[in-house]
Amino acid sequence: MVVRNGIAYEEWGVLAILDSRQPDGDTLKYEVQWDGYPATWQVWWDVLPGCDRLVQEFHERYPDKPGPPADYDFES
Repeated sequence: MVVRNGIAYEEWGVLAILDSRQPDGDTLKYEVQWDGYPATWQVWWDVLPGCDRLVQEFHERYPDKPGPPADYDFES
């Protein structure tokens, strides 16, 4: 479990964030490579919290890819 702002979230085995997309200004999604499962596209609020470090590393490598809202606090 991951606890953020007093709320517990189930933790899944994630190996990497492979891509992000936000077609036509729609909801941001991340392509997630799961540990032992095929990659799938997930809405950003299902990826964060829990994969903050992987998301930050992805955006450091690909700064022009769509990311979470500007006011998202990776430190909470």
